Amino acid sequence: GFPGGGGGGDGEGGILDFLRENPQFQAIRAMVQGNPQILQPMLAELQRQNPQLYQLINGNQEEFLQLLNEPAPADALQNLAAGMGGEDGGGGGGGQQIVITEEEKAAIDRLAALGFEFELAAEAFFACDKNEEIAANYLFDQAD
Repeated sequence: GFPGGGGGGDGEGGILDFLRENPQFQAIRAMVQGNPQILQPMLAELQRQNPQLYQLINGNQEEFLQLLNEPAPADALQNLAAGMGGEDGGGGGGGQQIVITEEEKAAIDRLAALGFEFELAAEAFFACDKNEEIAANYLFDQAD
């Protein structure tokens, strides 16, 4: 472990422990681990969308980075996609499925119609707090 605490998340939890259970954070963590450059634009977006959470993260950067560096649940992105994609949804390993509304699916379909894979469009949509315009900007920025 780390000297001075900040360890495994059992027992005395940190201020940001609630993020561990958040499917949106799990998807963000998986995306950041796959592509670390997206962290800054996502944090900038978070600052606009949810200033309170941004302040909390900013005040606890070390803990936030530890959370980001924890192994993401292997099914984090699949769970995100499973709520959208179909009935097969993969062996249902007890993870949370995200149920999407018709309008969310329509927004993701519009993003996918811009030339992106559905799963990628869905990741961006949820990572950008369901803001279709910002998700589109994010997707195009990543495509460069």
